[in-house]
Amino acid sequence: MGATPQPGCFFGEQVRIREVDGFFLSESVYTAGQSISRHSHSSPYLSILLQGSYRETCEAQTRHCEPSTVVFHPAGEAHADRFLADGGRIFRFEITNSRRMAASSGAAVLGSPFKFVGGPTAWLATRLYAEFKQTDWYSPLVMEGLVLEILGQAARDVSLPRGEQAPSWLRRVEELLHETMPDDLTLPKIAEVAGVHVVHLARVFRKFHGCTVGEYLRGLRIDLAMRELRFTEKPLAEVAGNAGFADQSHFCRTFKLSTGMTPGQYRKSFRRG
Repeated sequence: MGATPQPGCFFGEQVRIREVDGFFLSESVYTAGQSISRHSHSSPYLSILLQGSYRETCEAQTRHCEPSTVVFHPAGEAHADRFLADGGRIFRFEITNSRRMAASSGAAVLGSPFKFVGGPTAWLATRLYAEFKQTDWYSPLVMEGLVLEILGQAARDVSLPRGEQAPSWLRRVEELLHETMPDDLTLPKIAEVAGVHVVHLARVFRKFHGCTVGEYLRGLRIDLAMRELRFTEKPLAEVAGNAGFADQSHFCRTFKLSTGMTPGQYRKSFRRG
């Protein structure tokens, strides 16, 4: 196996690093084509890709990571990385006090790797990154709270019954939600497509997704807006309309509540290249 970096030390060029009680938070930049040989870390850590793309190979799988991809590495997980043509910029937090974390809501996820693309865990990581760049008196306390919230959200997501067979109608519902503008949807309409009672729809949907249909739809809208902010030059009003928001003002309020950044701040931080 390759090197085992010390806590708070990662490969690449470190832009900034901060230590909060029990955590190291850091931001690093990687050059196009940069390869990092097989290695592991003595402490678990979670990362979110801000810019660029990379492939990561570990024992169980190969992960392809684009902006807004969140990856959690348990302590000792061996992996190798290769950054693609745009290089990469990664923000991460490393949990150096695992004994303390063992008593937290995140204990359930500390032993297993996971990956999320977009969704609530990525939004919380984005909010943590926004706070990481603050320098006021309260930011360490806010960051500590967000770390625990991220671990709690991830624990909830990974505990969903992924191995259990979902009913076939749930796939039809998911496709409908991805293909139809939110204003054209109501729970009775969705239940009609599924061929089930609306109460049964709500119960089973929450069981397999950990949220209501409305919360799921809001997440789709935020994720769509994130993609357009990262990869296009469309004005905010157009991004808002494409994502199904009533107007730009509503979009900006909702986006900041979810991510901790205004759409303009997000676009600047997560631009490709």
